[in-house]
Amino acid sequence: MFRSAFGIIMCLASTPIPASSAPLPLHEVTADGTWDCKQPDGTDAGAVVIVEKNYAFIKPDGRLGGYGKLFLIVENFDLPHFAIISGFLKDKLGSHGFGMRGPRATPHDLSGELYLNVIFSAGGNGELDWDCVRRKAPGV
Repeated sequence: MFRSAFGIIMCLASTPIPASSAPLPLHEVTADGTWDCKQPDGTDAGAVVIVEKNYAFIKPDGRLGGYGKLFLIVENFDLPHFAIISGFLKDKLGSHGFGMRGPRATPHDLSGELYLNVIFSAGGNGELDWDCVRRKAPGV
């Protein structure tokens, strides 16, 4: 048994790891994590924490605003998009959902950093939507 475990470790050690700058296939992108959000005028809106099909909203003062449930929308999207089923962002702030995209000026450019868009604009033009960036781990 020790030999086979050692063989597995040696196999994993010799497996090449792709460079971190290589783009991930879109089916491997996740929205899970902490996202720091800004309102359209650039002021802090708070943070959204997404874990699978749940979210928490942290107010700009660091206090919990609330939490809720999400529904993953899989039709017609390469990146994760969610409808907000319940909770603080829907009931108190009037958000419809979350969508991932490229920068605001070029949302279909997925070659760089991805953003989480908190959707408030019913018309689809995004004038009320928040732009959120994934929070980096300390020391990264």
